[in-house]
Amino acid sequence: MLGHTFRNIKRWNQILVILIRYGFAGTLKEIGLGDVVGKALRMSRFTREEGELIQKPTNVRLRLAMEELGPTFIKLGQVLSTRRDMVPDEWAEEFTKLQADCPKIPYPDIREQLELSFP
Repeated sequence: MLGHTFRNIKRWNQILVILIRYGFAGTLKEIGLGDVVGKALRMSRFTREEGELIQKPTNVRLRLAMEELGPTFIKLGQVLSTRRDMVPDEWAEEFTKLQADCPKIPYPDIREQLELSFP
């Protein structure tokens, strides 16, 4: 049980760091995660390349973050790409890149995640 809790904490931290890297620290603070964001910022070092990344439009940064966050987030983006009633057209258009252009995940990686999730 403790191992499962530790994995969850580790994943939450990973999600936060990725979202911060893509320029969503302000959004995370707005939803009440200011303390956690502050800790993550102190623990992380961001490169010049990441600094240039936050210059991109918000919808592009979110799509890139979804790609890095993995299959669950990619699926969310795929669903949103079909829901123009929920997101602006330019966002839905950007998320369509998650339909066919998303990174492929090797089967051994998928199997490992399944084995961790369903012991």
